[in-house]
Amino acid sequence: MSYYWYTFFNAKKVLGIQPTVQYVCIILLLLGTILIGYTEFIQYGTTQGYIGYWPSIFFVPIYEEILFRGVLLALLLQTYSVKQAIVISSILFGLWHLKNIGYVGIESVISQILYTMVCIGPLFAYITVRTQSVLPAIMVHYIHNLLAAYI
Repeated sequence: MSYYWYTFFNAKKVLGIQPTVQYVCIILLLLGTILIGYTEFIQYGTTQGYIGYWPSIFFVPIYEEILFRGVLLALLLQTYSVKQAIVISSILFGLWHLKNIGYVGIESVISQILYTMVCIGPLFAYITVRTQSVLPAIMVHYIHNLLAAYI
């Protein structure tokens, strides 16, 4: 097991915030997402136009950060420099969004891919490397997805 693998999953104090508080924040963001999705469904009878939208964003920040930053980035850091590992993991994270092609048009998927490759992927990877933990990246990912859903 690599050093990064261990440290990214090691809950620790980040920016003065205890791990317990970080977990509570993640749970509150998850619950907030559920509440917003439920409220939207009750009001409009829809979940942003495609099945699985709100249920998927409940857990996406957790599993994507574990997969792309906790595992993939950590593995890439065993072989590549931090900058190279961030670039490679961000490209793969962008390509991961090809899965959305069945829900939204090709233009939207291309935008998602480019946006996640150039902006969000590097940001989440930087946060993970800088804090040596996936927990802050999960929190920022939740906040990002909630904002993106309403903008």
